[in-house]
Amino acid sequence: MNKIDLDYLRTWIGKSRSDKDLISCRHARLLAATLDYSSPEEITDGESLPPLWHWTCFLEGAPTHGLGNDGHPARGGFMPPVGISPVTSRVCASRTVSMPSEVVTSISTE
Repeated sequence: MNKIDLDYLRTWIGKSRSDKDLISCRHARLLAATLDYSSPEEITDGESLPPLWHWTCFLEGAPTHGLGNDGHPARGGFMPPVGISPVTSRVCASRTVSMPSEVVTSISTE
């Protein structure tokens, strides 16, 4: 069994990351179609979206050589380099989300 360097892993405690993205009407319509949401074509610029639909934004788009066995960006950057096995998958088993304001699609031009 390998010894775990807890002091090294503690350097990840408190890390955070922020990003900016455009919440496009197109992405909202694509998600609406995927979820069989009624009338996705009626989603317009400036419209409020249902909670958590912003998760279709802020995607990393890491190159394939930078992915781990689970298809996510390889650990060791933002996520610590730990796992149960070489094929460990990442899931969101529990999360608390607060929405301090509405998420609104952007205003775009053609």
